[in-house]
Amino acid sequence: MASAGDIYEIAQRFEMPDGVDAYNVFAVLLYDNDCTDAQLLTAIGTLITNAYTYILADMVNDVTIGEAKVNQVIWSVDKWIVSRIVGEVLPSLTFTNASDMLPHSVAPVVTFNTTKPKVRGRKFIPGFGEDRQSESELIAASVTGLTNFAGALTSVVAAGAGNIAYRILASDGTATTRSSYSVDNVVGSQRRRKPGVGI
Repeated sequence: MASAGDIYEIAQRFEMPDGVDAYNVFAVLLYDNDCTDAQLLTAIGTLITNAYTYILADMVNDVTIGEAKVNQVIWSVDKWIVSRIVGEVLPSLTFTNASDMLPHSVAPVVTFNTTKPKVRGRKFIPGFGEDRQSESELIAASVTGLTNFAGALTSVVAAGAGNIAYRILASDGTATTRSSYSVDNVVGSQRRRKPGVGI
C-alpha cells in the first residue's frame, strides 16, 4: 500500500549498444490520498511513457528500454535509503532513430531548477542519434522534444485516488519541487559514466 507523503525512486534502465546499461533515475511524491502498489506502478508507467514518447525519434533504434525499478525511499540521518522495494514497470516504447549513436559519454541534458540554492535535478538522456545535433548543438526538433519530455515528466499523474508528482531529492533530506526546467542546446559530457555501470 502506498500512502500520501511517500517518496519513490525510479531507476529506468536502457540497454545500449556494446553491452552497456544506462539509467535515468528520478523521484516522485505521492502527495495526496493513498493508493495500492499496483495503482502506483501503473501511474509511474504512464509517467515514463508520456515523457519518453516525445523523444522516440531522437534515441537510436539500437537502444532498448528496459525495466524501471521502483523503490520507496526515506531520509535516514544523512542520506536517502531504500525502505521498501515496490516492484517494476516495463514501458512499451520503441526508439526509431536510424543514425549512429553519439558516444556513450555524450548526451543531451535536461535541468530541473528549484528555488533552493544549489539544488537542481539533471537528466542526461542516453542514446541520442548523431543526426540530432550539428557540431554538438542540438537541432530545433530535439530541443522541442526534450522540452516536452521535461514537461511530461513534471506533470501530475493520477494514482488511484492519489496523485504523483516529480520531486528532486536534496542532500538535506527534502523532496523539493522544481520551479522550472530548461534544455541546453549543446550536448553535455558525463565524465563519470563508465561502460557497464550505467548513468
